[in-house]
Amino acid sequence: MVSLGPDAEFGITTRPASRFDTPNVTPFFASLSLRRPHPGGLSPAHAKCASFAAVDQSDEPHTRPEITAALARGVTRVLYDHGLASILEVPLANGRRADLMGLSSASEIWIVETKSCVEDFTVDQKWPDYREYCDRFFFAVTEDFPCDLIPDDVGLIVADGFGGAILRDAPLQRLVGARRKAVTLLFARLAAMRLSAAV
Repeated sequence: MVSLGPDAEFGITTRPASRFDTPNVTPFFASLSLRRPHPGGLSPAHAKCASFAAVDQSDEPHTRPEITAALARGVTRVLYDHGLASILEVPLANGRRADLMGLSSASEIWIVETKSCVEDFTVDQKWPDYREYCDRFFFAVTEDFPCDLIPDDVGLIVADGFGGAILRDAPLQRLVGARRKAVTLLFARLAAMRLSAAV
């Protein structure tokens, strides 16, 4: 169990260590700082996803919704550690809905699709449609997912419910100015509306 220190003000004092921050993993994984995302500006769904309730490590997620929720929580922390603000379930102009969208201080837009299992990945034929709305596109999977199924021309994140790591960076495909402005405004407005709804 690891003390969270400053997070005690939120009524949370401990959390189980992630598989990605143990001394038995590679130095790259061990160097990650799995911090709690700042609560300000998060949607109710996002804040719930980012909560750090103490959980028995034996209580692993088993169902697809549980695994998907754990992945979203871990990826949120990964993006935070890389300096990106993020929101969940972002509707796009083409009718698709991105699992997570991140916005960096350099105005880069990332989209991350979470895949809870091989079946979830193989039945998804719509993911190329997301690339028109981001500078970098990633898949996020669990550590037991066969990563060789993921295309080489997208980024790859491996995560659990407590954090994760970027195993392969996504190639940069810069959005044109008008699309970048539209997506950035969508991100800002959606985040603000969710925050307002939580007041």
